[in-house]
Amino acid sequence: MLIYLSVIVIIVIYKIDLIKKRFFFNDFLSKSKADAIKGIFIVIVFINHIKEYYIQAGADMSAWYDKAFFLPAKALGQLMVVMFLFYSGYGVTESIKKKGEAYIKNIPKRRVLGTLANFDVAIVVFTVASLLIGKTVGAEQFLLSLVGWSDVGNSNWYIFSIIVCYALTYLSFRINRKRGVALLSSFLVGYAFIMSFYKGTWWYNTVFAYGAGAMLSEHKEWLMAQWKRHYSKWLVIATLGFLVCLGCYLTFYKYFKSNMETTGAMVFNIMSVFFAYLIVLITMKVSIINGVLVWLGTNLFPLYIYQRLPMMILTTLFPSILVASHPYIFLILCMGITVSIAWGYKFIQIKVN
Repeated sequence: MLIYLSVIVIIVIYKIDLIKKRFFFNDFLSKSKADAIKGIFIVIVFINHIKEYYIQAGADMSAWYDKAFFLPAKALGQLMVVMFLFYSGYGVTESIKKKGEAYIKNIPKRRVLGTLANFDVAIVVFTVASLLIGKTVGAEQFLLSLVGWSDVGNSNWYIFSIIVCYALTYLSFRINRKRGVALLSSFLVGYAFIMSFYKGTWWYNTVFAYGAGAMLSEHKEWLMAQWKRHYSKWLVIATLGFLVCLGCYLTFYKYFKSNMETTGAMVFNIMSVFFAYLIVLITMKVSIINGVLVWLGTNLFPLYIYQRLPMMILTTLFPSILVASHPYIFLILCMGITVSIAWGYKFIQIKVN
């Protein structure tokens, strides 16, 4: 695994550029640079997911280099999806600022229905694959999976959350366009509270990051001026805010987990906001962008949704002969199949305009 970890590190640092002193990258919020950051985190998500199948198959991954491979995913936990939500909130709000009422009215069709339609194609694919390898998929399970409330072996909670975020964005800006971001933030708090009664904390403990992205878009000019004028101060504030939240979360983790999960999730949500802004501040000084990372970020949806498909199939059919006995080959196969699916996704993608 050390070889694969080294390759990932090389990809991340390839073409990295650092600006010193008082200069900044003016394009740190551009789509290509946002895609590059998302590309880094989708690799970490892939590592986190494949670890589950190693455990399921009983693969021995106790060597130090194997532990090093899984360390980034273990250290980040749910924070690995924060930038997906953050850049989505920022991007949608930027589009609203530029395109106005026409874009807002189109959110239910283009964002909500468009995302759900392509997600449902994946649900059908996973359901067929599950049935072919002998897994049972009940009618209720399948129907609930179509809206992301349940799953058929696929990743679902993030899609459910992002669709809700899009819907809440539409509702907020339709009620009051001038106060849309403030309303969105309030609705996200309510959403997190309601979800705490029905789902595990990972379903809602990072959704504030979406609102933080929207907030950055709304106050971008002011924030960028402040950040450039007092960069060190804001970097310290973001770092300390993140560390304080992390300290609180870790210190009271067992208490939160057993008695106050909702409180723990809210602390994690606030930590997610500091984490997102910390990453953005870093990208003002450090440019991480190359063709591989941009491609990964651009193809985030198929990479995220379909990466469990080869993992599920291969682990079910060849748990000992492949996954447990040849874990590195399993990794290469899953990675290759996932990338191939993402490349061919454009041929099956449903476009809703």
